[in-house]
Amino acid sequence: MGFRKTQWLFLIAVTLHNSEEAFSMPKWVAVHYRQLPVHPGATKIWVGVLLLTLTAFAVTSLSARKGKGSLWAYLLFGYAVAMLVNVLLPHIPATLVLREYA
Repeated sequence: MGFRKTQWLFLIAVTLHNSEEAFSMPKWVAVHYRQLPVHPGATKIWVGVLLLTLTAFAVTSLSARKGKGSLWAYLLFGYAVAMLVNVLLPHIPATLVLREYA
């Protein structure tokens, strides 16, 4: 698969993931609020997810425009790594500890 297709597939994956979190995370936090060190409300969650999604759009668009060797392509790679770490650190351990989808 080419670099350009991979860039846009990443953006689709981030948008789907962030959309799912925007709708499910406020309810999940409300149920598990005693076990969490931070208690964000729905508005803070939605704003954070929106900002992360808009950042993904900007970085992807700029990396597509500037090319493989650009700073934006490296930032896109860093964003992809951050999303992988996001799965490995909070989501998987929380699922195992709470014994439910997290």
